[in-house]
Amino acid sequence: MVPAESSASTGRNLHVVLLICALFPLPAEAAITYTLHLSGVNSGIATQITNAMAEAVGLYNANGQFTKSLNVYYNSGVPTANANWAGTINFGGTRNTRVAMHEIGHTLGIGTHWKYASLMTSGTWDGPVANALRAEFDGSGTMLGDSVHMWPYGLNFDSEDGTRNRVRHVMMMQAMQCDMGLGLVCDLDSLVGSTVRILGRASNKVMDAGGNSDGSTVQMYGDWGGSNQRWTLISHGNGIYSFRSTQSDNRALDVYNWGTTSGTDMIIWSYSGQNVQRFYVDEYADGWYRIRPVIATSMCLAADGTGNNANVETATCSTSTSQQWKVVP
Repeated sequence: MVPAESSASTGRNLHVVLLICALFPLPAEAAITYTLHLSGVNSGIATQITNAMAEAVGLYNANGQFTKSLNVYYNSGVPTANANWAGTINFGGTRNTRVAMHEIGHTLGIGTHWKYASLMTSGTWDGPVANALRAEFDGSGTMLGDSVHMWPYGLNFDSEDGTRNRVRHVMMMQAMQCDMGLGLVCDLDSLVGSTVRILGRASNKVMDAGGNSDGSTVQMYGDWGGSNQRWTLISHGNGIYSFRSTQSDNRALDVYNWGTTSGTDMIIWSYSGQNVQRFYVDEYADGWYRIRPVIATSMCLAADGTGNNANVETATCSTSTSQQWKVVP
């Protein structure tokens, strides 16, 4: 499945590569870690696996933002290598950095998570973030794949390897995780114009429009896929966004009655693009965001509880997880 590694390019001309997370500081706790289980393994084989994992994990942590704990084994009965979503990697007949990076991709959901299968349909990836990154890299095109692997930048074969492609592989893993709703960081601008969910950290529920008319309140509710739980992301530049309800494109997330004090309800209202419907979206921690109304920048959107039907309202910005959100496809 994964041939032996060819000589990697020694070129370091990576200026064409823009890291998805370049705008965001990487918190120290967001990292891939691993444990080697190589007791009794031939010392030469153990050294190959040790070196491959050290370089591969170093590249992932230097060029992306992930969180995963891996357990690494050697199994002489494995033809090349394999891995699963649980974080287990089994090296067999092929033991090098490219193979290690490829298998780490499987532990991050490539070919191993049900959300991958839901987005890889008829050989084409149906996720806006990864497809936008592919177009940035190559000028056009979408990500391709099958039930197990994706390409390009999957590091499936010798022909895909090289210094630049290893970095692009990491970036693509982060983009595909974002499309699957599994990633720590999503580049918001790559989601502009697409349908997103606004996920609350405290409850793991999503923002939900309680009705489909002007003044309908916005609440938290378990994600059942309804159009009242989906929003189209609109960019106004300078980190300012609007969220238009997909159940009615002419309505948007709105601060009730232009309120600027704590406890003001969030509603939907006919879209005007005015400041009452504009929000700063700032990363706060580990890929979670604060959403602040342009008309009241000391306020943050907050969920008033963790149960279904809890109101979404403004509150003085704090460290509370009730004020932390993810904007994901």
